[in-house]
Amino acid sequence: MRQIIDYDCNFKEEVGEVLKGISTSQNTLEFNVISILGCQSTGKSTLLNTLFGTHFKVLDKLTSGYCQTTKGLWLGCGTESFNSPILIWDVEGTDSLERGEDRATFENRAALFSLAVSDCMILNIPLMNLTTYSSSNFGLLKTILNSWFSLKLDQNGITKGNIKKTTLLFAVRDITINDNDEMLGRKVVQILDLLWRQVAESQNSLGNQIPASFSDIFEVKVYGIPSLPNDCDGFKQVVAAIRYDLSTSILPKDYTRRIPLEGLGIYCKTVWNCIVDCQELNIPSQIKLVSRFRCEQAKDDILDQYKKPIKDLQKKMEKREFGFNEFSDSTLLVLENSLASYFEVASKYDHEISTNTSISLLVFIFHEFQNAVNSRMSLERQDLRQYTNILDYYKKGIEDYQVQYDKENSEESHYISFDSSSWVNKELLKFDSLSLKWRTEFPSAISRQHLISPIKEKCIPDILNEISLKSQGKEVFLATYNTLEQRKLLSETLEIHSKKIYEKLVEEFFESLIKDILKEISPLFGDHFLSDPKLKLDDFWELTDSSIVNIHKLLVLKYEKQWITLFKNSNMNELTSSGLEEEIALQLVLKFIQLVQQQSKYFHINIVDRFKSEFELDQDGVPRQWIGEDAKIMKELFIKAKNNSLQITNVFYPRKDQLIPFSDRFSNLFDKVVENSEDLLGIIALNKDHADGKFLDSVPLISESNLKEIESKASQEITNIFSKAQLIQSTGRQPQNIPWWIYLLIIILGFDEITYVLTSPVLVTLLLLLASFIYSYLTGNFSSFCNYSQQFVIISTKILHYISGAIHNSLDNRK
Repeated sequence: MRQIIDYDCNFKEEVGEVLKGISTSQNTLEFNVISILGCQSTGKSTLLNTLFGTHFKVLDKLTSGYCQTTKGLWLGCGTESFNSPILIWDVEGTDSLERGEDRATFENRAALFSLAVSDCMILNIPLMNLTTYSSSNFGLLKTILNSWFSLKLDQNGITKGNIKKTTLLFAVRDITINDNDEMLGRKVVQILDLLWRQVAESQNSLGNQIPASFSDIFEVKVYGIPSLPNDCDGFKQVVAAIRYDLSTSILPKDYTRRIPLEGLGIYCKTVWNCIVDCQELNIPSQIKLVSRFRCEQAKDDILDQYKKPIKDLQKKMEKREFGFNEFSDSTLLVLENSLASYFEVASKYDHEISTNTSISLLVFIFHEFQNAVNSRMSLERQDLRQYTNILDYYKKGIEDYQVQYDKENSEESHYISFDSSSWVNKELLKFDSLSLKWRTEFPSAISRQHLISPIKEKCIPDILNEISLKSQGKEVFLATYNTLEQRKLLSETLEIHSKKIYEKLVEEFFESLIKDILKEISPLFGDHFLSDPKLKLDDFWELTDSSIVNIHKLLVLKYEKQWITLFKNSNMNELTSSGLEEEIALQLVLKFIQLVQQQSKYFHINIVDRFKSEFELDQDGVPRQWIGEDAKIMKELFIKAKNNSLQITNVFYPRKDQLIPFSDRFSNLFDKVVENSEDLLGIIALNKDHADGKFLDSVPLISESNLKEIESKASQEITNIFSKAQLIQSTGRQPQNIPWWIYLLIIILGFDEITYVLTSPVLVTLLLLLASFIYSYLTGNFSSFCNYSQQFVIISTKILHYISGAIHNSLDNRK
């Protein structure tokens, strides 16, 4: 026995402690609630203990006398001869002296609470008080009848017969042998009729619909009970009859408030708090409130229970450990178990609320499944990142097509065609096809609970893509998931990558084009200019322009089909098929300019070679013999050859028509050449500022400072060549008296070695001085070292003179 509502009207959380003593399942409606009302010290607790086998505290007249025994409301569980649990409320007696004038408030609250929670209300009335208003609690009963309208119990269908009526069981105590139940029943009904007319009149004025009789809303049972001290056997006999009637006919099989046993505590608490707070006590609303609370609680428990399995499923999806079948089986298992656990609790509560809450549960679970599918589908988008070159991914995707193309086409070469829209759509279709394979089969409970339509309404299209019905021996509902978010991200990624693919294809195209251009134009400078030192500039440009035009034709013919194939679906408007010829012409000119600029670093060698071909060879190509040559003639030859050789530097300042042989076909080609060559643009700007008018009508390919550097290097080498010629001319005029041992020394040591040593007279002198020092050191005669050193310097000078003459003679003989 537990006190649930204390003397000060506080609700104590003790209902659960009483329910622990019940061995049956807490999730059941098969129980009943009975409460007892009556005056203080009229044997209410004694009647309950005898009737239900409870152990409520009873009055002990010997020790306490007549006083208040039951304070507040106590709850116990009856175990005597009942198949289902009976919960009994022992209510504090009315007309309590201890409560004084405030007793009416508590009595009304207790009566209203008892009416709200009970299947059966026992009104304990002493026979001697049956005809009185206050002592018989008929005034309190009138309050109960009025309260019935505020409880809105008719919404539960009581007057329509859908729900069992609340039973008012009148226990008339201390009857005599002359009193019988029939007489007592007529008296009670008479009093109730009187009270009902009064209540109906007042409720009618409020506009409430009034049942024809109190019997439309209550079942009335009247039992006369003999005095326990005077007629113990008669008392027990009547109590047994009441117990039998309760178990067989009076009490319904299920609790009339449709609250499971485990939700009774919440229901009682909300009802009491509503009464204490003077709020409208709408029992259907309270029942729905409890239903909503318990269903939400059950839903939260299910989500807590299946949080880990769902997270494990998501992790496996993220790690690609789940295939389509594993995902379908796992999601079906989660749905089956979660719905079974939920409806095991929620099915006992309000059907509408339990159904709506189950939808909320399913929406959450489906959303988690959707997250798992989206995580998996995001990997499809991330797979594109593994390709450092997105063109590799595109080429990989068209390998099969290319193989088929090779089989169907006999041409030796073909080119990659790229259609951005088609490629993006193809990848999205592949994504859609894959996402539709992630399906969840609905358990039978969803169909059984008629949840298909609510799920469609709540989940499509935000969470689920569609719910389809398939017959596989039985009707099976399959759900696919909305992956539009990942699809949108994939579409954006594909759009970016499609541009990159275009860029890569264009890059490959131009790389191949530039490679072929360089291959074709690289020999131009050597074939036309370097190989023929006598070639004139105008002839050089004529040959070069002719070669460039021919190369242009060949490249256009080679790349025209690839150009059209590559860009036929391109969004790059500037890369049209009509621009191919101009583009190749532009690249040809640009690469030729680069070639010329690169050759400028070594161009002084070309100048020197041209000088040699004219200065050292006669008109017949025979080497000139400078020995005995007239110095004036040599000088004239030198000046002429030098001027002619330096004139070829004008190759770096061609005219526009020489540099661009396509000017008649592409009017703005020169401007594009300048725009696409930063070096050329800078050189032109620099030469405009510093040019002396010499090259105003030409296109400078190198800067003036670079040109002067080239001329300086070439002039220096040309001067050295002329100096050597002068030396040969001067030394070869008279025969040289060269000792024989000099020739012997050249033969023994070698001509090249002697030449190398003698090119440094200082080295020769040092060697002679070293030899004299070693000799003086070994002999100890250092005075001779000084004499020898002086003589060696003189001798070495003569030797150098003789040897140089011999070398020049040898060189002349070689020629």
